[in-house]
Amino acid sequence: MKKISLSLFVLITMMSFTPVHSMDDSDWEVIADKKTVQIYPKNGAYEQNKGFSNLYGGVLPKAPVIQSYMPKDHSSILQTSSLFMHIPLAYASNLPSPIQEGFKEDNVGPNGIKIFVVGQTCPLKFDEYHHGFYPQYGTDPLAPQKGAYFAIRNPKIRVLYSDSQQVKLYYIDRKESPQTLEIKDEEKCAMSTVSSVQSVIHPECTGDHQKPCVHIGGCMQVISPQPVGLSGLSEVIGQSFWSVVSYNDGYSNQAIATLHLIFDEDQQQDFEDMIRVSLPSVENQTADLGTNKLIQLLGQAKELPGFKDRGGHFIKLLSMFNK
Repeated sequence: MKKISLSLFVLITMMSFTPVHSMDDSDWEVIADKKTVQIYPKNGAYEQNKGFSNLYGGVLPKAPVIQSYMPKDHSSILQTSSLFMHIPLAYASNLPSPIQEGFKEDNVGPNGIKIFVVGQTCPLKFDEYHHGFYPQYGTDPLAPQKGAYFAIRNPKIRVLYSDSQQVKLYYIDRKESPQTLEIKDEEKCAMSTVSSVQSVIHPECTGDHQKPCVHIGGCMQVISPQPVGLSGLSEVIGQSFWSVVSYNDGYSNQAIATLHLIFDEDQQQDFEDMIRVSLPSVENQTADLGTNKLIQLLGQAKELPGFKDRGGHFIKLLSMFNK
């Protein structure tokens, strides 16, 4: 019954929408591929970060992501990404103020900032898995062709504005407790920070045994050491939160702000069904979308049964366009 009524629900929502922005009808490029809806601004996309990373098999986008981690067997992919979106710098002033303050604190100028939205599933009910936070998908978008091979990055990572205010970072390899949350009272914001995270991207073996490498087939690459852990995700419903990764790329200070939309199975199905109904012409090809239509689409997602009163996923995303 739920799937039958979804088309009617979307139609009613579209009819009742009142445009709030008068912008061009082709501000955004929409691509449906590998079950992921990719949305890029025509002006202001981060070209190197378009599409999917070749790390761990090429199924996750070029942005910081949450990935399952099994200490006994290293990493294991159990999640998929339903949404990957670039937010142009023109909207950076709409970011939560603690994020903007973090840019200043880390001496990151406007040209060093990227803003992403990643909607993905995440294994929430398996005790044997850690939730690993992997910034490398975003900090090294050209890996394995180019990247920080054997060079250790030490990014600073923050997570904040989680729905439960309980999402925390911790060092898995040090077996430490999750880092204490810093409460920003004026913003009603709980922030968790790890100040330094080592990361190395290993290229595939090429016969040069003088350098460490990983014997695996195809183009799959791996990252070490153990990732930063993420605790506090609900085992009942998906959640949303912001992360900020600050680092130096060898030339200048950089920062990536990512809105993470963690979908449970019902939320993922609702979102994918809505896209098929609202944008049937996009499947397996590219289409243009105006900003009004995009806001309308996000408003529809916010009211879907799987998201209504179950996390601030699209409420947070819509706030990027409300000012």
